[in-house]
Amino acid sequence: MSNFRYRYTNEKNQSNIGSITLMTLHAAKGLEFDAVFLIGLEEGILPHSRSTKQNSDALEEERRLLYVGMTRAKTKLFISFCQERFIHGKICPSAPSRFLKEVPLDCIDERDRWFLESNISHNKQEHEIPHS
Repeated sequence: MSNFRYRYTNEKNQSNIGSITLMTLHAAKGLEFDAVFLIGLEEGILPHSRSTKQNSDALEEERRLLYVGMTRAKTKLFISFCQERFIHGKICPSAPSRFLKEVPLDCIDERDRWFLESNISHNKQEHEIPHS
């Protein structure tokens, strides 16, 4: 562990060129990056399963968190989700996040639309940006 602390302290003081930063959506507020990778956009993960069972305020907070993550990207945003997940020793089916259907199709690379169009009932109207 002391070796890790030493490497972390030294690397922290050097340039961030060619590096990645791993953080939670909460920690990303106010920061910007050239490219952002958001992973796990699945029901039960984002939105978290607890927020879907609580009141609508909890679900709105999850939506705002995703918005924070998406707007951290200056040039490229990559979003991923699984069709299956290994949970408690079993392979379980996974559904894409309900929030993905709120992303306007013209914001999604044409090569990736086929999956969303066939697996998520997409609302093709204009989408309002959530207010923080």
